[in-house]
Amino acid sequence: MLLKEKLSGWNLLFAGGFFIFLALLAGFIVYSASLEPVSPGSQEEVMFVISPGESLKSVASRLEKAGLIKKAWPFIILVQKEGLSQKIQAGSFRLSPAMEVKEIAQNLTSGSLDVWVTIIPGTRAEEVALVLKEKLSGFDEVWFENLKANEGYLMPDSYLIPQNASWDDFWQIIRKNYQTEIDKEILLKAQDRGLDEEALIILASLVEREAKTQSDQQIIAGILLNRIRGNWPLQVDATVQYALANQNCQRNNPTQCVWWPKVTGQDIKTINSPYNTYQNKALPPGPICNPSPGAIYAVAGASENSPYWYYISDPSGELHLAKTLAEHEENINRYLR
Repeated sequence: MLLKEKLSGWNLLFAGGFFIFLALLAGFIVYSASLEPVSPGSQEEVMFVISPGESLKSVASRLEKAGLIKKAWPFIILVQKEGLSQKIQAGSFRLSPAMEVKEIAQNLTSGSLDVWVTIIPGTRAEEVALVLKEKLSGFDEVWFENLKANEGYLMPDSYLIPQNASWDDFWQIIRKNYQTEIDKEILLKAQDRGLDEEALIILASLVEREAKTQSDQQIIAGILLNRIRGNWPLQVDATVQYALANQNCQRNNPTQCVWWPKVTGQDIKTINSPYNTYQNKALPPGPICNPSPGAIYAVAGASENSPYWYYISDPSGELHLAKTLAEHEENINRYLR
């Protein structure tokens, strides 16, 4: 009886092991089959776009939905096994259902046809140039000069740009987005406040650098419009930062330049530049950065009856407003000293 029980136990153990073996074998067969092309010999090409920061799971799922791979999970296993998960690039890729999964994975890591370029709100043309120089093969001195000439109109956003794009190709993409965001209605609103398109963008660039939040943008825009109507100097620190960087960075390596340096009281008094809005009542001669649509909308829709004429930001970034010089000085003593 004891012998029969032992044999029965061994039989169960053997049977269990056999079924596990079959399951593993079946899984391996399915895995191997899933690595084969979806459609061998196909002439079809698919443009596949990967967004910045997109997860491996999302990429695999979309490849499956696009008919480029049979199953998502074998792709994930292969990519992880080959150590490619951190090497997949954002951009656009020309793929085919005739490709093996490994070939697709390698294509996604070897350089895209188009690359994602992000223009961050509030950055100068020179800062944008550093990004483009790293990403685009055709970037040269002509690009640099064109970027500076179009300061303020390089609409912040993420763009999919051909890696070998010419300046005209790039500018067409940027300009189209600008015209979509800044339509005639926005320009008419600005005109109602006495601002043409150039003045709108210049003022929006100041607001972009001075304000931390969207609500702050609207408040500061109203204050700056008050100062313009009152024939006051705008007294915007960011304009002095811009002028100071213009002086310093002519002497330094642009890649190591501090484009938004800390401004001192001495700088405000001594920086001789049309961009110094403490010394000059007029608007600066051009934008000091590339403002976001939100900053442009804030200026175009700013209150024409703001009761405030002064503002400061404390070290935490919180805005403090004042209607009179006495209130403003009190805020300075309370929050900045």
